[in-house]
Amino acid sequence: MTMDTEQANNTDKPKLEQKKLCECFSEDIPKLRIPPYQRPYECRDEHVKALLADTFKAKEGGHSYLIGTIILHRVDEGAEQYLDIIDGQQRLVTLAILLHLTGGNVLPDFEFKHINSKFYILNTKRVIQEFLNGKSKEE
Repeated sequence: MTMDTEQANNTDKPKLEQKKLCECFSEDIPKLRIPPYQRPYECRDEHVKALLADTFKAKEGGHSYLIGTIILHRVDEGAEQYLDIIDGQQRLVTLAILLHLTGGNVLPDFEFKHINSKFYILNTKRVIQEFLNGKSKEE
């Protein structure tokens, strides 16, 4: 197989982009996927609460919140394209749950086969709901 220099340069170089969170879950990009070699989702209460507090503090102050680096790897499988989450799974999944619970139509079809992931997802939903209930009582 031969590839011209332009093609090789496009596939070999990482692409650095700054995106809004909602753009990460847009239907306009390939589907986000958690590759099988990734560790289970295990976001602990204190991490969920810290992420929520930081996110809401930035929003209330009218600022953007930088969630850090997310590394995605584009994978072509026949006619399907995916973005495998290499780094940032815990943050992306937690924020996807937050967006879903706040009325966003944003819940990627992640596959979680590990029993710990299923427990932590339910727990994260509970922690987020408690946080949101506390926020609504403040208003």
